[in-house]
Amino acid sequence: MQKEIVFISHEASRSGAPILLLQFLRWFKEKTNIPFRIILVKGGELESDFIQLAPTLIFDEKPSNGLNQRIKRRFFPDDSNLRLKKWLVDANIQLIYSNTLVNGNILELLEFINCPVISHAHELEYIIQAYGIANFEKVKKYTTHFIACANAVKTNLIEKHNIACQNISVIHGFIPITFVQSNTLNLKLLINELNIPDRTFIVGGSGSALDWRKGADLFIQLAYIVKSKARDSAIRFVWVGSYPEEITRFTLTQDIMKAELENYIYFIGVKANPLNYFAGFDVFTLTSREDPYPLVCLEAASLAKPIICFDKSGGEPEFVENDCGFVIPYLDLNLMADCVIKLYESPCLLQSLGVNAKHKVMERHSIEIAAPKILEIIKNQIE
Repeated sequence: MQKEIVFISHEASRSGAPILLLQFLRWFKEKTNIPFRIILVKGGELESDFIQLAPTLIFDEKPSNGLNQRIKRRFFPDDSNLRLKKWLVDANIQLIYSNTLVNGNILELLEFINCPVISHAHELEYIIQAYGIANFEKVKKYTTHFIACANAVKTNLIEKHNIACQNISVIHGFIPITFVQSNTLNLKLLINELNIPDRTFIVGGSGSALDWRKGADLFIQLAYIVKSKARDSAIRFVWVGSYPEEITRFTLTQDIMKAELENYIYFIGVKANPLNYFAGFDVFTLTSREDPYPLVCLEAASLAKPIICFDKSGGEPEFVENDCGFVIPYLDLNLMADCVIKLYESPCLLQSLGVNAKHKVMERHSIEIAAPKILEIIKNQIE
């Protein structure tokens, strides 16, 4: 029986970690002959994309709510744990690749496989604490090697969780550069959708508006400060990202109304084609309080957009450095606003920083550069 690899994604949402795994698996399937299967702990928008690649089990699948299904669940409760083990009982698994640090409970269920485990860390301390130390202790127990998406992530694992340095490899995030280069972007989509003038200078942001880490509230404060400092400027703010809860939309809208920022800042929700909207940005501001190595920044940089971020917030300063934008002292929104205005008033600086960002993505963050490094670690674990 041919040996297989099991890849685990904590969910199939259209967010950073699942997207990176999906891109890697497409490359892996094309470049190797190693069979694999996929476990999605939870489903999401990308379910069908994973299913197209390999046999896929959705562990926490929500069953139909029809009458027959309700009767079945009443008298024959579904046991996801048993279903998982049955799905793997005849498989010859040589490696488990767990994509994130939150899959401790699943790794515990898979202990019977008795094989090496790679955990790809896309998280910093907030998420580790949010999912519970008990869950992370299981990740530590079963993981034989960690891949960290940034040096900041590696440092956190070493300093706060006593993981040995030699058991962690750093491989920064990646995007499919060929897609970015070949995709025909609608540069006017954002301008037309918002019905704002062509020459508007757009400050972009992105992420889940619910998540404290992403700093959607700070994005509103930044807009307020910029408007106060540059009252007659043609600057507008646009945030691309989800509202998982209706109350989030209400609270953000209240801030916008009370700060008199209507028609100055826009939260436009999730977009199936976010690059078309990023293409309309002039600068990308990462107001995240904590973000390991955000995919959205690589996407914005690939479109030659300078990036402004906070220090001590994760891995993004490792990308921005001193040639792709500005790294601002943590939560110094006043200085971040000054940098936005500086780029608005300095088209040459805006262009040069953006070009540097694009070149850096192409040189360091192509999937053709990162994926072979991951494959090498996989091979080292199974040999």
